[in-house]
Amino acid sequence: MVRINKEITGTGGSGNPLELPSIDITTTPYLIGNDYGYIKFDTTSGNIVTTLPDAIDFIDKQQLGMLHYIRGGTNTVTINTKSGDVIKDFLGNTYTQITLDDENDEVYLKSLNSGTWTIKGGTLSLS
Repeated sequence: MVRINKEITGTGGSGNPLELPSIDITTTPYLIGNDYGYIKFDTTSGNIVTTLPDAIDFIDKQQLGMLHYIRGGTNTVTINTKSGDVIKDFLGNTYTQITLDDENDEVYLKSLNSGTWTIKGGTLSLS
């Protein structure tokens, strides 16, 4: 298991340090679009499963941040890639799915190319 704890700094307020356009999500499944850069998940009503947009569609965009800001019980946020895309961590490991297990777990992703998201920072465990 890899534990990532890399702070993202910026001028934003609490929970959105880069002041990215944000949205709060409480329903599942949720398909992430290209309109928002920061997504806050509330799992009070149950687990949430979400899918990233194609990495190629986000190449010229800001980072994509996701925060598990309210946790109900043991509920989690599962983030899937679209078919063919991967998420790469600092060590070069690749994933097609990551999970925000705990309240206040967060991840910041940046699209590198047509099939790769890279983790730029956050607080989460990867296994």
